[in-house]
Amino acid sequence: MGIFIKSLKRQLPLARRWKNPVAECTSPVSLIMRRYSQKERGRDMIRFPWIWPSDKQQIPTYVRNLDMKEDGLMKIPFCIVNAMKKLILKQNFRDDYLEEIQKTMIPAVLENVIKAINKRDYAFLEQFMTPDLSRFYSYALASMEESGYQIRIKATNIHNAKMDGLRLLCGPPLAFDASISAQQRISEFEYISSIMTLVAIPRDVNDSKFIKTAYSVGEYGYEVWFSVTANIEISLSLHGKVIDEDKGEITIPLSLSTPHYFLSKGFPDIWKDRAPEYAEEGMIPFQWRLTDIFSIKTSNDLKSLLKLATKKG
Repeated sequence: MGIFIKSLKRQLPLARRWKNPVAECTSPVSLIMRRYSQKERGRDMIRFPWIWPSDKQQIPTYVRNLDMKEDGLMKIPFCIVNAMKKLILKQNFRDDYLEEIQKTMIPAVLENVIKAINKRDYAFLEQFMTPDLSRFYSYALASMEESGYQIRIKATNIHNAKMDGLRLLCGPPLAFDASISAQQRISEFEYISSIMTLVAIPRDVNDSKFIKTAYSVGEYGYEVWFSVTANIEISLSLHGKVIDEDKGEITIPLSLSTPHYFLSKGFPDIWKDRAPEYAEEGMIPFQWRLTDIFSIKTSNDLKSLLKLATKKG
């Protein structure tokens, strides 16, 4: 297990930097909670990316309320981005497709990810999540196991799943991989942002802004934001003894993402007649993957990118 954790540490700078947002909070509610016994606040002793029901006010809102007016990021006019996004979305998905996902897939996603966390099923997390989120959770679970901690989560009455929005990611997938440090990505890519859109342009492209933007839009993917409400029971044990527990209703933000494809080719499994063409070219099959839970990973990553982009600008 020690070798496994060391390997994850080399791969995942984000996990090493991650801090429990509740433990960092200094609000009056948090200060009162800190006076509780160790059994009730054992969650502050671990670095596991999950918001407990009584701490739901700490769910990051940065991702969906992001103010991109800072000087470090250029902006594409919203009217152009919105028209392009609607056109691409209509080309790739039926009008009712995302509605089907929120009604059937999202509750199943929550159930399956909780089951994998409880079992420490690293193989399932790797298959089910994006690579950066899988490393994020695998590192946290392995570190807890090494220290004798065990977390158990139970979800009941899962309901009210809905789509909250989407983000169009334009550019190479590595530009949006949170397991690669923000500093390294900022050194390799220039980020252009507009409402619900993030474009990554390689800094070694020396053409005009218009041509550079068109170059990046050639490769794109979607990150779709959902939320689902459930009754959550959660407990934390240390060497078999429960040191913290909590329960209550909470609305959980979940994000799903697609692979990145070239604009000229579209999404292979949506256009069934073109699947053989993608197989011949070795393209990644279409698959939704879980890219974030509670917006913790994305919020931390965007803050880091924005901070460095502002300095570089």
